[in-house]
Amino acid sequence: MQTPSSIGQAAGSAAFLAGKAVNQKSWKDRIKQAAYTAPKSGTRILFDYEDVSRSFTLRGTQFDFPDVDEGYVQKRGNGSREYPLTCFFTGKDCDRLATAFEAALLEPGIGKLEHPIYGTFPVVPFGKVERNDALKSAANQSVVSVTFFTTVGAVYPSSKASALNEIAAAIDGFNVQAAQQFVGNTNLKGVANALAAANTFKAFLKKVRSALKALATKPEHKSLHAQLELVEINLPNLK
Repeated sequence: MQTPSSIGQAAGSAAFLAGKAVNQKSWKDRIKQAAYTAPKSGTRILFDYEDVSRSFTLRGTQFDFPDVDEGYVQKRGNGSREYPLTCFFTGKDCDRLATAFEAALLEPGIGKLEHPIYGTFPVVPFGKVERNDALKSAANQSVVSVTFFTTVGAVYPSSKASALNEIAAAIDGFNVQAAQQFVGNTNLKGVANALAAANTFKAFLKKVRSALKALATKPEHKSLHAQLELVEINLPNLK
């Protein structure tokens, strides 16, 4: 579950729509330090990495019918997102750092993963954990491979979608539209084009406001609400 820090990016989009300059960044500028915070001790351990990936399963059932081409697929949500990582520890204390990382993975509860590119979110390490100390071929380096899973955090969860995921989905969807809309020769001088852009942005804000209601008791609510206000400040400039 990715933390919706990209609400700040939405404010930047509003500023762009208002005719203000926005520095364009590439994926390289969005890469961050990777770290895992243990759930009980709160120990935050930094690690290096190489290639990264994630995967998830779309759940559902496929129904086939005699003498009928195609089938009917009933979608029933999705599984946890899986983040396999090969974590590198280097230097004179690489062995101790790797051992401390293993200890953090063994702690019960939900930890926090600061992924270098996919965001920061609560996870549970699950499955096989493998450590490799190549003393001959790659001394001064310890490597731990682990897969982190997102989790609902409840034994009997409701069927409602996570509010944080709804916010992230709304922002991701809007950013894609904004990127596609404003890359190239976009003309907002015409009244019709300006109104269309404003309506798109207003629809996005409506989704975020709705999702924020479910976060009223969450610690993230205050900061997210403040960032949303930054977006709304720029909204009148679109009229």
